[in-house]
Amino acid sequence: MKRTLTIVFAAALCAWPALAPAQTHDPAPAGRATPAPDDDARRLVRGSREAFLAAGFSAAYFDRHFSPFKVVNLPGDRRVVWRFRAGGHEAYVDDSVGFYTDERGRRVDTHSAASTLAPARDPRRTITRARAERLMRSCIGEFEGGAVVFQRFGARTALVFTAASVSTPATPPAPAAWAEAAAGGDRLRRGGRKGPPVYVGAVDLETGRCLKGRARAGAPGPSNAPAPRPRTN
Repeated sequence: MKRTLTIVFAAALCAWPALAPAQTHDPAPAGRATPAPDDDARRLVRGSREAFLAAGFSAAYFDRHFSPFKVVNLPGDRRVVWRFRAGGHEAYVDDSVGFYTDERGRRVDTHSAASTLAPARDPRRTITRARAERLMRSCIGEFEGGAVVFQRFGARTALVFTAASVSTPATPPAPAAWAEAAAGGDRLRRGGRKGPPVYVGAVDLETGRCLKGRARAGAPGPSNAPAPRPRTN
């Protein structure tokens, strides 16, 4: 059964260099020692780990397969990026950190992983990358690249191999057609040939089950819907 998927590729994180934690600190009041630069980073990592456990991972599994890759502690950008490795697979998980002030005026951190990964559990086993690629090929056809991510798969968060099928680029509309539409102030009524269908797939790396969705490649086609009428009060 085809299902519409929203695939969020996390593989772009692989290009991030492993940098030292970026830190900012307010000047310490007189008579109080300034915390060591790594203190805040360690606190963020500890809180992030607790968020993953709250989402459903066991402490033993998490400590064996996750390691902190990058810590950012800047105004408006606080996050911990974890590297996951298991069964020959590697994925990066971004935990964004916010905060709220409790009734006593204390600042309490909140972690996105506690909600975005829940409900999660320790993967019981994982299929190999080669088998995942074979299953993906039988599911959506030929594809390029692919990424391993943690994402919602049915009723739970799972380790998933995602990819999009290879498509031949569509023929763009002729320049004269664009010029005519622009000169007349009208929408382009007849664009170029629509591209062939593009399929996106997600293979559960535990079970091998594949979900398939359909998208459309190429430039957006013409809209046959009437132009919206201006609203009057």
